[in-house]
Amino acid sequence: MKKRIWFCCAVVVFLMGFSLSVVQAGFEMPPDIKACDIVTGEEVAKLAGGKMLVKPTAISYFCNYVIEMNEGGVESYQLTFDSPDSTKIILENISSEEKGEKIDGVLDEAYLGKAFMSNEITLRALRRDKMGMNVSGARKEVVLKIARLAVTRLP
Repeated sequence: MKKRIWFCCAVVVFLMGFSLSVVQAGFEMPPDIKACDIVTGEEVAKLAGGKMLVKPTAISYFCNYVIEMNEGGVESYQLTFDSPDSTKIILENISSEEKGEKIDGVLDEAYLGKAFMSNEITLRALRRDKMGMNVSGARKEVVLKIARLAVTRLP
């Protein structure tokens, strides 16, 4: 379990750097986009079938949720918003195998597949000219539920 928590911390540090690079590149996300407010830790815990192990880590457009599962073990999920350009570039430059399956009803364009260099599942979604969204985590069905919930709450 300690290994899993350290891994989650490493993911947080990596994504913090990514979030800061998006801000430094001059992209301005609407001020009402706060990932941990759009989908709360309690909601993710309920969707995953567990309880929050620690308070979600938040950096405005990024939220990391660490969930202790009812049947034992730990899972983590991440919700990130970024510039539409960065998401578009990623989607244009990865293979269809890397993109995964096309998902309808999540922003304008969305794909669900394996995360890069990880065993996690990731959903990359794009709202053209507005924002990109990335949801990743341990289980496909939970990642999809988080994404669909987030979409209902976006401005």
